[in-house]
Amino acid sequence: MAVDAGARLRDMEFSQFFPLALAEPGAPSLLVDGRVVWEGKIINTLGEDIPAKHGVTERPYIAKSRDLLSRAMMLEVLDGLGVEGAVLLDAREVARQGGPGERYGMVSWEYFKELGGLERTIRIAPLSHFTMGGVVADAGGATGVPGLYVAGEAMGGVHGANRHGGNALTEAVVFAVRAARSACRDARSGQLEGFEEEAEAEEERLRALTQSETGYTPATLMGLLRETMWEKAGVVRTSQSLVEAYQKIQEIRHSARRLLAKPGRQLMDALELQMALQVAEFMVRAAMARRESRGAHYRRDYPGEDPAWAKTLVLSKEGEAVRVEEAPIDLTP
Repeated sequence: MAVDAGARLRDMEFSQFFPLALAEPGAPSLLVDGRVVWEGKIINTLGEDIPAKHGVTERPYIAKSRDLLSRAMMLEVLDGLGVEGAVLLDAREVARQGGPGERYGMVSWEYFKELGGLERTIRIAPLSHFTMGGVVADAGGATGVPGLYVAGEAMGGVHGANRHGGNALTEAVVFAVRAARSACRDARSGQLEGFEEEAEAEEERLRALTQSETGYTPATLMGLLRETMWEKAGVVRTSQSLVEAYQKIQEIRHSARRLLAKPGRQLMDALELQMALQVAEFMVRAAMARRESRGAHYRRDYPGEDPAWAKTLVLSKEGEAVRVEEAPIDLTP
């Protein structure tokens, strides 16, 4: 939405993944932490200790090693040592010592027992968690687009290439206050422009979306997009996988020209799909351009961090095309 209004984006290649989430069939993707992680073992199908194998030593994992552990787990999966996209958590002995009322992150002891965690290994996998990238803005949340201010996860550049665990809520609170002050100051000093014409054009676009009697459902295409981004532009990336992701995004975009979007939830899903396709392209294009590994961005074909890439990538739209430019890290609108 910000890009459509004329704003620019930055750092869209930097997506953070949370390494420890349930991946049991039929179970919700609840985040796992606590004694089962600290005292248990994260292993592959050969029984190898994954953190030890990949040199992931800083604990707690969720605060200090999110990117490294996520990467280690997915490399094991890609090398054929996982189980249906997941690895294994062996916390049988630890869980047997626990009892009702104990919690392992978002998972209660009772639920861990129901899943079979006292008797067998449990599947876990990373999941998409936070976007360090976002709208280019100054310290007051101003984007350079009159009347548009950002705060929280919508803002890019606050965390650099990787966010330390626990900083997201702090960011939201600090920059929400700053953005509000900027907006109030600017509203007092200027005139608000009318938006009736823009609103009428948007209403017409929504009406057109709901006219089709046939087509793909938004949920079907969103599922394809999620699968594409996870497999091709997720924790571990390569030049080939990113090209494949880009091509698939264009295929899905072509299919999205024929959407079945009845008023209500389906129409909302259709609008979300159109925006998700744009964001996915921004992320893939930025990941293609950054030919190194830095922070949460890991390319298997460029595994090292390159000092020459200590800069940001800025993305904008020129018509339907996406423009990618290099810029200093201290970029402002």
